Amino acid sequence: MNNMQRVVFSKKIISTVLLGLFLTVPGGLILAAGNFTVSPLLLDYTTEGRDIITRTLTLSNLENRNTRVYASVHEVLLGEESEIKEFVSASMSNRATSITSWIEISRARVELPPLGQYEIPLTVRIHPETPAGTYHAFIGFASGANRDEIEAKILAGQGSGVIVKITIDDDRREQLHIVSFTTDRLVFKDDASNEFRYILENSGDLPLTPFGEVIIYNNRGEELTTVPINETKVEILPGEKIEFVDHLPFLSKLGKNKAYLNIEYGDKQTASVFDTAFYYTVPWYYLVLILAAFISLLLSVAVVFKRSFTYHDDGVVDGVYDVPLFVKQANDHILYDHDIDLKTK
Repeated sequence: MNNMQRVVFSKKIISTVLLGLFLTVPGGLILAAGNFTVSPLLLDYTTEGRDIITRTLTLSNLENRNTRVYASVHEVLLGEESEIKEFVSASMSNRATSITSWIEISRARVELPPLGQYEIPLTVRIHPETPAGTYHAFIGFASGANRDEIEAKILAGQGSGVIVKITIDDDRREQLHIVSFTTDRLVFKDDASNEFRYILENSGDLPLTPFGEVIIYNNRGEELTTVPINETKVEILPGEKIEFVDHLPFLSKLGKNKAYLNIEYGDKQTASVFDTAFYYTVPWYYLVLILAAFISLLLSVAVVFKRSFTYHDDGVVDGVYDVPLFVKQANDHILYDHDIDLKTK
């Protein structure tokens, strides 16, 4: 054997070994039967409840003689590289989650002609109440005297087959809506009656447990304090409205404040909604000062008002004018126009 023949022979050996490893290890997605193969190796579908999937499996006989095979369906658990980690015992009590109950395939004996092929129809009927998730099954084929022997061979890795992967999409929505958000308009002191209220509506299809906080800012945009919401983890059912009432914190500074309600929700994908409300904080001592200033202003206005309508100007007192009076002392006195003669009637 020359060097070229050795190289070709070595390549054939290596190719044969690699093919054997691919057919026998779980990561190859196929179990070795030796005398026949099944295709395709993998059926991967993303669908939803009530869907019906039809497909044809092809069995190929690798030997020049008739081969009898039987089908067996098993639920499996796959690893990170799509290898079969273990066979799972099917539970027929819950058909919604049992993928083996969805698969319809003939379990009768199949006669494979020498070096020929045989097509087997496959139907998968998704249960209408199947929850979202990924489900795996292995449809295995092996030759044997009876079904128990065939299932034992398949579980031992002595058969060929196809992996069926069904992914159920969850098209249900998670949606929360803030109907209203209000606070007390004026806060005078630290009192348990100080409240803020908000009404939440679940307008989606799944129950929601909202969480988040109310952030209080002053009129300069500076954060003053925060208040966590729904600490009791109240769940809102689809179509339900719930009013929440929490304590509004008292701030000792006079001014206008902004309450920012930030709510997060969702298990599949976290989303958030928000709203704002404004209120004023007026501590009681500021209220006293304002009242005192107001009273002082009223008194000042009253004094100014009185002085404006009571005054003396050129002998005028409250609208009465002084008139000079001259008394006649002699007959030769000259009467003036402004003299008054008391004798004259």
